[in-house]
Amino acid sequence: MSRDRFLQIKKYLHVVDNTTQSNQQDPEYDRAFKIRPLLNIIKENFRKIPKEENLSVDEQIIPFKGKSIMKQHMPNKPHRWGYKMFLLAGGASGICYDFIFYTGKANEPKYGFCTDIVLKLCETVPRMMNHKLYFDNYFTTISLQVQLKKLGIFSVGTVRSNRLPDLVMKNAKNLQEEGRGSMDYRIAQVDGVELCATRWYDNNLVNCLSTLYGCELTDLVKRWSSSQKKHIQVVRPNVIKIYNQYMGGVDLIDMLVSLYRINIRSKKYYMKVIFHLIDLSIVNGWLLYRRHCSQLGMHKNEIRSLLQCRVEVAEALLKPITPKCSAQQGRPSVRLRSKQNSPSKNLRSPSVQPPLINTRLDGFHHWPMTTVKGRCRYPGCFASLSVNIRA
Repeated sequence: MSRDRFLQIKKYLHVVDNTTQSNQQDPEYDRAFKIRPLLNIIKENFRKIPKEENLSVDEQIIPFKGKSIMKQHMPNKPHRWGYKMFLLAGGASGICYDFIFYTGKANEPKYGFCTDIVLKLCETVPRMMNHKLYFDNYFTTISLQVQLKKLGIFSVGTVRSNRLPDLVMKNAKNLQEEGRGSMDYRIAQVDGVELCATRWYDNNLVNCLSTLYGCELTDLVKRWSSSQKKHIQVVRPNVIKIYNQYMGGVDLIDMLVSLYRINIRSKKYYMKVIFHLIDLSIVNGWLLYRRHCSQLGMHKNEIRSLLQCRVEVAEALLKPITPKCSAQQGRPSVRLRSKQNSPSKNLRSPSVQPPLINTRLDGFHHWPMTTVKGRCRYPGCFASLSVNIRA
């Protein structure tokens, strides 16, 4: 494809009928109108994936520095400028099960902005099925954990001190005097739901709120002591250990997307979102494929890498589409086969790569043909065959 042809395709690429756009003065106007159909299609397919027991909720940034009213600034993220998305992902696998594209705060939140976001993401999570949800201090509130527990979903999250009003616990100075690994906790009931607040001191103070775990179980973790110039053993509550184990699902898929991101510059604000959704879909499909391989007991060496999957997707999309039905059907004629079997000059032809699995099994004109015996094209196979496939 020439450069001009590529630029022409990119110029006219869109995912919505522009004639259906509503008035921007309308209170119900959708800022993400240009990409809403694609968002809905991908979200609908992500929601169909069976969910695992431990889930995490976090933010994701789509890097973008152009002009857009939906662009956000998050100084603590690797990419400080861009569009914001809220993801529901597997705590261990990183598979994305649902997402919300952020276009701006709602006018009248029901329980609060963060609480409404998490509850919206949990709409497809099965109730009373022992699911556990993990999130950071940006989302954690008492009202959120109470609402989740009433839905039959356990939750664990770090929490800011100002979101625990009227809670009497040891402060940072008292815990620092006791040394690293010191902790304090309180258990209370709110609207019939039992909550456990745990305060643990490591290098800094960590507050954790949970409807599932307390701090009665502890373990030892290795930490570096600057004063003693050596590693020491520090007591750690079980709730902190479990939180660190399952909180990184969104960070995992974000890292995988960034490995082979589609970097195509465009002045159109919605193009970055379209390319990011393509990347997210490919990575999500690979994570799901890897989960299926582990369920089948396949060895790690037999599982394709993310790069191999991306290359196979590109090759399958570049392959010309053959019509399902054509005028020529059935086996090749005797004359054609005799012509193919006729002796010719003994010239070594270049090796041809075997077709992809989805190409071989797509049902388009695959017929067995009897030919001169030759070596199998499949890598690692040295058998001599007299039958090949006409595709």
